Amino acid sequence: MSRPLILIGWMVLALGNCRGGLFASNESFYVDILTENDIRDDEVALQEFLESLHPTEQTIAHLRKLTEQLGDAEFFQREAATRELLTIPACCPEVLMEACESPDPEIRWRSRQILKQNRTRTDRILFAVFSLIKNRKLTGLAKPVATSLRLAQTDSVRRAGRQALSASATVDDADWLRELLASEHSSMAIAAVGALDRVLGPEAATDFLPLLDRPDNELRLVAARALLNHGQRDTLNTFVELLDANELTVRLQAAQTLRSATGQRFQFTPYDEPAARQQAANEWRTWVSENGANSPLNLPILEGDVELGRTLICYYGRKEVVELDERGEQTWKLEKVNGPWDCDGTPEGHRVICFYTQQAISEYNQDGEEIWSIKNIPGRPFSVQRLSNGNTLISCYNTGKIIEYRPDKSKAWEITKSGTPMDAQRLPNGHTLITLYQAQKVVEVNQEGDPVWELKDLGKPRSAHMLPNRHVLVTEATSKRVAEYDASGKMVWSHENIKNPLDAQRLSNGNTLISSSDGVIEVTPTGRTVWSKNLNGASRICRY
Repeated sequence: MSRPLILIGWMVLALGNCRGGLFASNESFYVDILTENDIRDDEVALQEFLESLHPTEQTIAHLRKLTEQLGDAEFFQREAATRELLTIPACCPEVLMEACESPDPEIRWRSRQILKQNRTRTDRILFAVFSLIKNRKLTGLAKPVATSLRLAQTDSVRRAGRQALSASATVDDADWLRELLASEHSSMAIAAVGALDRVLGPEAATDFLPLLDRPDNELRLVAARALLNHGQRDTLNTFVELLDANELTVRLQAAQTLRSATGQRFQFTPYDEPAARQQAANEWRTWVSENGANSPLNLPILEGDVELGRTLICYYGRKEVVELDERGEQTWKLEKVNGPWDCDGTPEGHRVICFYTQQAISEYNQDGEEIWSIKNIPGRPFSVQRLSNGNTLISCYNTGKIIEYRPDKSKAWEITKSGTPMDAQRLPNGHTLITLYQAQKVVEVNQEGDPVWELKDLGKPRSAHMLPNRHVLVTEATSKRVAEYDASGKMVWSHENIKNPLDAQRLSNGNTLISSSDGVIEVTPTGRTVWSKNLNGASRICRY
């Protein structure tokens, strides 16, 4: 699974690998999305699409007429209006949102369904367009990218938009980017910070300083990060203040920035109750007061991927997959499916699930619709990882096959390993980490499948994840523990006496998420449980 850790050390290596053939593979994935929606991938077509998302008065009037027809007395007229609205990107969601409040129940119902489907479709297209602009560094598209950000519905699409704007902007865009900092649309102002920072560098500091006093905490955070990267140490105090922000993701990113910049690791858990968070926040406050002015800092801080508090859990016995928010409340569910064993969250907010009894992989959108699948896999898949190039990596425990599939379902890579592979994880260096249950070891192999490193004599391992420091986090069934081993094979941390442990993930806050027969728990390095979901039958998990 693609566990979103902050790989500061490995990120450089991963980006270096991308400069070769990886971008080409990425582009095919995004081009396929555009082709599905009859959009060309050349620069002119991308610009035309983005500009089409900003409706004229004539377009708005036409949309309003169509929403009125959703309540027409004639069924065929209602259906025709529905079909036409479904083909139009969500360029003016306000019109449909108004219709959702109509006194006519038919208009309300149809508008809500159209709005939901259009938003999902538009997000998927925007993600592909933004990603292509970023990868190809298409300058001249900065304005349509920025104004399209107001339509992004998910964090992953907003992040892709920020990256596209930064790649597309030039020094000539600086003046209107400054104006964008005052936008009422938070996502546009936040994106402008990153773009200005790239094109002006330290000169943008005077533009960012006033943002530290704005009420928008996410805007304060990105401005403070940009200023810190230019050596303004006073912003460490801003990050300490943001540990108490109302928004969980802001608290998480503030703590993450403090840890990355200072190297200190106070046990701050962003979704603890305020009283529990206060102790760690006070430790940070004291450290910054005493050391912030002079201690060495690890700069620059990279944005990276941040866990958003979403937890996917496969319940193989109950035949369902659920997603929980940071409070443990269910926000998504897939029911009555046979053998769901492993899951992964994708950048555009989809869920990829492998079904070992059906020998299949499926990808689902927010509405629970299957949008991609591979059937009749040559073996029973026990792990799935969506790779950054859009391909999907699986391991089949009964046939020993580890296979990488392209989006078109063809095989990009395949090897066979004896010893019952229960898990496979693609590493930033292009190698693959394989967990061999019966062989009782974890092995790192190169592209030819030859071992380059291994960890032996484990207690029937079921999953393994390489950490940024080259340590490996392993779940061991017969040893009833989750253990962390260093590169020499020495155990440096463990959580013991777990009934049938199945999976574990090291989080960016230093805690460890563990699934077992008893459910799912999150534990601190000292073993204290800070979050749990005690439902029997959990197999694999993904916090993203």
